[in-house]
Amino acid sequence: MQLAIIELRLAMNIIRFKSTILILFCSVILTLIHSCKPESFGDSPIPEIELEAIEVLKHPVTNLDSLIIAVINYKDGDGDIGLSDSDTFSPFRFGEPYFNNLWIDLEYKENGNWILASDDSLQLSQRIANLTPVGDVKSVRGTLRLRIPVKPTLFFAHTQIRYRFTLVDRSLQESNKEQSNELTLNY
Repeated sequence: MQLAIIELRLAMNIIRFKSTILILFCSVILTLIHSCKPESFGDSPIPEIELEAIEVLKHPVTNLDSLIIAVINYKDGDGDIGLSDSDTFSPFRFGEPYFNNLWIDLEYKENGNWILASDDSLQLSQRIANLTPVGDVKSVRGTLRLRIPVKPTLFFAHTQIRYRFTLVDRSLQESNKEQSNELTLNY
């Protein structure tokens, strides 16, 4: 009879131990699920950009400047950054101001003054693809790495330049403008 009581107590202890482990396991899982909320990158629906870096790359053979790399960080509270292939109607139609949603202005220095390069054949602005995340939280942030030709047109001969960047979302809200430092080119 004593052996049966000991076995019964042992069985009860094992059941309590397994129950405790199960409760702890469920608590950990619930805590993890609760803490896995999507990250929000600000409430502002107006995009923000930051020019992280701009670098001039040299041609490996000629040692002349050949390409400019611009690294731009972006964030947007409502995530409506970028355009899809179906965004072809006004105001995103080809030839209209919002066809491109990353505006890149090139300025050159002449006689100590900065002048906006406005040649009709000069087209540095770019059309960024739709970056809106899937899910309930639409906040988005990331990094754009742009490749810009050193000499944007055949006749462009200025060697002191700078760039200004603006990101536009689908609601036509313009980000802050980020300007590069002066670059002195050798091409």
